[in-house]
Amino acid sequence: MGKDMFSLLAQLIRNAMHSDQHQNAYMNADKAVTYAAVKFCVDKISSHIAQCPLNLHKITRDRNEKILNHAGYRLLRVAPNRYQTPYVFKRQLMTHALLWGNARAYIWRGNGQVELIPLMPDRCLTQMIEGDKVHFYKVHRDERLSLAADIERELRQAREEGRQSDVVVLADSEVIHWHGLGFDGIVGKSVVEMARRSWSLGLGQESTEFNRQKKGYNGGLMLSAPAGLLRKEEDAKEFLENFKKNHSGDDANPIGLLREGITAEVKGMSNSDAQFLESRKFQREDVMLWFSMPTMPGDNASVSYNSLEQKNLTYRVDCLGPWMTTIEEECERKLLTEAEVRNGYYFKFNDGAILRTDKQTTATIGATLIASRVVNPNEVREWFEMNPYEGGDEFENPAITTGAPGQTQEQATDTQGMAENKARISQVEQMINVECKRVIDATNAANFCDKISKFYAKWEQTLANRLESAGIDRDYATAHCEESRERLLSIADRVQTTEQLRAAVTEETQGWPSRAISLVQEFEVMKC
Repeated sequence: MGKDMFSLLAQLIRNAMHSDQHQNAYMNADKAVTYAAVKFCVDKISSHIAQCPLNLHKITRDRNEKILNHAGYRLLRVAPNRYQTPYVFKRQLMTHALLWGNARAYIWRGNGQVELIPLMPDRCLTQMIEGDKVHFYKVHRDERLSLAADIERELRQAREEGRQSDVVVLADSEVIHWHGLGFDGIVGKSVVEMARRSWSLGLGQESTEFNRQKKGYNGGLMLSAPAGLLRKEEDAKEFLENFKKNHSGDDANPIGLLREGITAEVKGMSNSDAQFLESRKFQREDVMLWFSMPTMPGDNASVSYNSLEQKNLTYRVDCLGPWMTTIEEECERKLLTEAEVRNGYYFKFNDGAILRTDKQTTATIGATLIASRVVNPNEVREWFEMNPYEGGDEFENPAITTGAPGQTQEQATDTQGMAENKARISQVEQMINVECKRVIDATNAANFCDKISKFYAKWEQTLANRLESAGIDRDYATAHCEESRERLLSIADRVQTTEQLRAAVTEETQGWPSRAISLVQEFEVMKC
């Protein structure tokens, strides 16, 4: 690359930094994260990406195995560099990607070691030069990047050639680059820049309201004086100044006294106040759209457990999914050789770290997956951080019995166990059928929620006794009743009339008898 071209691009970096400091003085990344909605979205997305382990896998003919003895695994699961953990590294880069639209890390290979050094987005410029993607970076003296031998050599050569001595050229093969939405496929657009007007409006309204509140008295209280009492203007001004001094602002006295027949009238919320609150809700939703977030705390909509679960799934697919795919593919391209990719190596996030459910639900899911031969019992035990047991690596369905003549003693034992399970399931189904009838009848009560609470206070003991007689732990009755109560109270929050309540409860309880199968299967899994 010619000296003139390099000098021109180096100047572009400085111009971009100068523009970011002056042109966007009223909205930049530092100011954006002081906006609660922006901070929440950036914090949530970056922390969830950082929480998910990024594992290295290899597909072979008969299995998919994790690879632990590879430099890529060490960088993304053990230590990306000398001063950061994988969580801190991924969270920093995701914050860069969310706000600036680009996150970069230099791949430092030297002295038999490999490190990933984050590059600050406000000091980096990415361009296509003669058909190659190149990154220009302004190096600060104290950052770790300046210690790399090749970077030191680049800086020394720049000084010798009379070029900008603190700007280095980094080949794309040496830089991990995660970028968001962009038009050229080379760099992402800065969300802070694109949302500048929108977020500035929200922060501006906050500032306006803060200044108004800071002044203390804002017209929310009106004083009425008898005719002729404060006829002189100077007397009225003096009275009001004393009143505001003693009863407004941070040092306001909690108790006031009005004399000479003066009365006070507290005014309700003004139209401007109501409009301010409504606009605040809209601005929060507006920020949510910028980050593809399906929801955030403060939404007034009442949601059931199922709809909340769907929102979490939407968040995983629409918000986190594109970023995870971007990161996985970029890491494969920069940290794996072509031969390794051909041999089946690939990076994959384990999103189980953020999609965890309560233990009862997890155990139910595990029992279903074991019965479907998707996972084996030892893999499910690993979810609960339990040690494997001998024979637990077999993919067998515990609900299947052959019943064939000539079966072994072990097969006979399995057959007997399944017969016992069927008997347990039948007993639990009978109890749940009774439960369904009782909760449907409770919809006629004057206070459905109170009726349900009293019913389950007694029903839990009854169900526990029946489970114990069937050889099942009594604790499963507590978990079952808590889940049932939560579902019913959620329905009560959503409906308005008794007819709607009865119809919704009837529809909800139609599938409850099938919960007996999940309960017994879960018990069998945990008993292993």
